[in-house]
Amino acid sequence: MRYTGLLTSSASGKAGGIVAYGGPTGQHLRVRSTKVNTRSNAQTARRMNFAAITSNWRSLTDAQRAAWAEAATGKKTGYTLYGSRNLNLFNLGLTPNLTTPEPAPPFPAILSLTATPTYTTGTPQPTLNGFLIAATLAGATSTTARLRATPAYSATRAFTRKGDLRTLALFTPSSLPLVQPLPAWQTIFGTFPPAGTITFEMDFIDPASGAKSPAVKCTASYTAIGPVAPATPAIAAYLPSGEVAVINAPAIYVNTDLAAVAP
Repeated sequence: MRYTGLLTSSASGKAGGIVAYGGPTGQHLRVRSTKVNTRSNAQTARRMNFAAITSNWRSLTDAQRAAWAEAATGKKTGYTLYGSRNLNLFNLGLTPNLTTPEPAPPFPAILSLTATPTYTTGTPQPTLNGFLIAATLAGATSTTARLRATPAYSATRAFTRKGDLRTLALFTPSSLPLVQPLPAWQTIFGTFPPAGTITFEMDFIDPASGAKSPAVKCTASYTAIGPVAPATPAIAAYLPSGEVAVINAPAIYVNTDLAAVAP
């Protein structure tokens, strides 16, 4: 809020929660604004990692920095290659201090990636409890697989921002398929809306060199309440005594004749 009044003399500066300043229209007073720290824990950790990487880069010798510059390709410089590989190792939970660029291992291509919502089987209604992650790889690898995800968006959203992705899990590719529990996602993104679409991304990181493979993405649409299983139909079984027993159990039919009742 700003207040414009008739001050008998010019004033400027801060006093308590009030700021006085002059302008073309005279003297003004306004409430002093308070800065709010909007940085998330992930952003704070990333800034700290960048600071550590920059400090380590400065400690390298000229020959070591020249080796990184020689290994860089495309638009990368020696510093950006050094930074990206060290940051990849930070993402694995390691505390890296690479001095020379190690060759990247061959990564298997990720031929397909799928994420399927899973639901509880309890009553009265099934609820979302995780996502089944499956992938088809072109070969085996000893590197670490990383699964990342975005917040839940509306089904009409056609794009995701790279900065929206957060790491959900690190695992060995041999453990696929795996169920990613919903609480891990909620720890990062909070309560999920009743329905939405989540984008998942998977790639590999080599713990020795910090090199990273190309990533593959997929999307999964979910509803918080899953489909209700159809009620088991009641079937009638004729007993030898002539009585009729009504049994709530799955039945096996051959054409239109009752063949068996599941135990």
